[in-house]
Amino acid sequence: MAKVAALTMVYKDHWFLRKWMDYYGAHLGRENLFILSHGRDPEIEEITRGANLSVLPRSGPIPAFDRKKADLLNAFIEVLHDCYQAVIAGDVDELIAVDPAVTAAPLKAVIMARSRHRAAAINCFAWELRPTARDAPFDPTRGSCNSARMRCACRFIASPRSAFSRSA
Repeated sequence: MAKVAALTMVYKDHWFLRKWMDYYGAHLGRENLFILSHGRDPEIEEITRGANLSVLPRSGPIPAFDRKKADLLNAFIEVLHDCYQAVIAGDVDELIAVDPAVTAAPLKAVIMARSRHRAAAINCFAWELRPTARDAPFDPTRGSCNSARMRCACRFIASPRSAFSRSA
């Protein structure tokens, strides 16, 4: 069976981390999720139970943090490619969902179909989603929101190009 991993880095974004864990856990299995926590946080440890959590020290501002974060995530992706055929990497508030108007295939199948061709990133189109009291709950198994106001915003992929994958 083809293996796909998901990777994110988080600092105190509990609400988004729960959604990320529920969504990618439903599609890939929690055992294939990798979370880098920037600082120890008991709530993050609870949310990520059953996944792979690594805690990085947090001691204040880090010069050139964004560059160092990108370097760290890229190195982590390279290591994951030794065990996984494809790796989804992104911020904790970003989800990749398949547009049902394009295909009925599950996310993992779409990622794997594209990763066989070449190593590159999926080009995503997304809106920032913010929950309101009127919104129906997010259904991680469907890959879309139940709220009519948010439904089209959850169609991140119109036509996937490829996924992060190791070279053939």
